[in-house]
Amino acid sequence: MNGPALHEAACAKQVASNQMNWSKRWALVPVLMLTGGVCVGITLVTLSSSDVAGAAAEPDSYRKGARWDDWKEQRARNGTLRWSVTCDLERLDDWTQVIIAVVDKHAIPLDDAQVSVELIPILEADSRMTVPAHQIAPGRYAVRAPMRTPGQWEVRTRIERGDDLYQDRSRAWPHEKGVVR
Repeated sequence: MNGPALHEAACAKQVASNQMNWSKRWALVPVLMLTGGVCVGITLVTLSSSDVAGAAAEPDSYRKGARWDDWKEQRARNGTLRWSVTCDLERLDDWTQVIIAVVDKHAIPLDDAQVSVELIPILEADSRMTVPAHQIAPGRYAVRAPMRTPGQWEVRTRIERGDDLYQDRSRAWPHEKGVVR
């Protein structure tokens, strides 16, 4: 074999070798797909478990679910009492002040009631707190909480006066002091 023939034979062998390599590489496709699926799965699990604020759960939710009938009875008692309860959230520096106004069915302010408030900032539900309220005026009770979480809050009120018990929940948006809503 002379030089050009030898060169052509080497080129033909190289082309056949390249075709043979590509024909064997099809097996990499399922391997790459499986590897990509595993990487996506690991990324999703890591992202979903690192969102601490969004993973808050209702404490003792099983007990609350099992006592659903008690909650419905309390709602019926609230309707019988016909008390009106309003909440106002106001930001004060690093505090949030909650004003609870309570009036009876004749719009007469309720005095001398035992009021406690559970505050739950929706964005940081794990930082909930339950605090007793003190009376600041006839039918008006106040709570100061050392929280300044933005966004909507859930306010759960428990009001006891004599043998009467009123429990309810509402949602409110805090506003800056002096801002009329």
